[in-house]
Amino acid sequence: MNRNDPVEHYDVAIAGGGAIGAVLACALADGGAKALLVDPSFSLAAKTCNESDPETGSAGASTRDRRAPDRSGSFAPGAFTPRPLALSLASWRMLEALDIEKSLTERATPIRSIHISEAGRFGAARLEAGRFDLECFGKVIDAASLGQALDKALGRRDLSPGVQRRSVDSKSSGGVHRIGGRIEGACPLAHGIAPHVVFPNAIGQDPPSIPRSLSHPPPGTRPTPPSERADTPFVASLLAIADGGRSGLRQSLGVATCERTYPQRALATVVSVRTPHPFTAFERFTPEGPVALLPMGGPRYGLVLCASPDRIHRLGTACETDFLAALDSVFGGRMGGFRAADRRRIFDLKLEYARDIIGRRSVSIGNAAHRLHPVAGQGFNLGLRDAACLSQMVMAARSQGRDGGDRQTLFDYRRWRAPDHARTRRFTDGLVRLFGHRFSPIALMRAPGLVAFDLLPGFKRALTRQATGLAGKVPDLALGIRPTPAPSLEGEDDQDLEGSR
Repeated sequence: MNRNDPVEHYDVAIAGGGAIGAVLACALADGGAKALLVDPSFSLAAKTCNESDPETGSAGASTRDRRAPDRSGSFAPGAFTPRPLALSLASWRMLEALDIEKSLTERATPIRSIHISEAGRFGAARLEAGRFDLECFGKVIDAASLGQALDKALGRRDLSPGVQRRSVDSKSSGGVHRIGGRIEGACPLAHGIAPHVVFPNAIGQDPPSIPRSLSHPPPGTRPTPPSERADTPFVASLLAIADGGRSGLRQSLGVATCERTYPQRALATVVSVRTPHPFTAFERFTPEGPVALLPMGGPRYGLVLCASPDRIHRLGTACETDFLAALDSVFGGRMGGFRAADRRRIFDLKLEYARDIIGRRSVSIGNAAHRLHPVAGQGFNLGLRDAACLSQMVMAARSQGRDGGDRQTLFDYRRWRAPDHARTRRFTDGLVRLFGHRFSPIALMRAPGLVAFDLLPGFKRALTRQATGLAGKVPDLALGIRPTPAPSLEGEDDQDLEGSR
């Protein structure tokens, strides 16, 4: 690239096209910001081919269910492989506020009751949403369905040349420019950051077209002089690292992490039961690890089973009859028996989090900032709250005449997110440790503890707030408040965003 060529300016460049990055991009666009979404699995050619039949909804499948090459030239799964996802109430409200949930409503199964028990011990606890004046604690959807819905939502906000934009908010000047590629590094500048984008020519994509309508810098920034430009056609006020737990970009930018590997692995699949319990999720703790069943409508349940690596290997390679029999023994016949199981997927478990989620004009969100144990389904929802909070902070900065990547914005974002990160990390890791003791006074107290928990509404309310994503300071999106481009936030009183609102 010639240093005298025009540089395209964005408010935020987002590395990673998974759910967290896509939700962040949609929220920014609805708030009037311009976002660059760099997604290794996005194929503009495939998208254009399938857009000729908008009724089939095949565009999402073409851009998400495909396999994208990794650095070694082999193929890695796309961002939205079919698997159950438990969305908290706060996360579902985010999708509603961004008009993403409409195509998901018929496919989503609400969780109105949660049954908690421990194998081999008496006592159980049950949470009922109605007792807390809630319609549900959250909803369960298939990740592939979410990917298709997000693909359509991004299409309605598309800034790419040659695409007829169907804007959600005609008053919004924001939008999303999606390109296929990978951000493998970045060069901080005096008034921005230049991501180093590697385009995936290996999978037959041409370098993306750049919308010249974006050649002016966002409000609060100045044009980047040729002397400060990196060898890239893009400059952003902020770089959001949302490329997952194995983030190469996080590593290349020198973000240090703390990590601990759990002595467990996890197996995930979808099963069918003989005696379904409508709208009820089950969390059962066994001597080897927790097991969750998530309702997916009718007799189908999403299963996440955590156990020792040897046991997971045996269950993963067992025939279906033996696998279903093992599940029967875990749940003690509570489900009336298991009838069938889909493909089984196995993955490692690790607690990992960034020592500092912010850097110079960069911020880590989602799994790039924190990988948690899957117990209680907290990690994915924590990442969605990251996206909602970050978009709100960027919008506030822009309304005050600042750019969204300055030091004040990043420090404020870190201060906001730190309590939620620490609380959720302690909650999930604490559950694993609590039920991991086999022979100790703690193990003997767990059963009466469950009984006591079931009888104490204060403890139940605290757990409900954590499970629904409404604990602590909550972003507007989690309250169902739609992002709107505001001329100014100056002089306004701070909003009370507590979960009780």
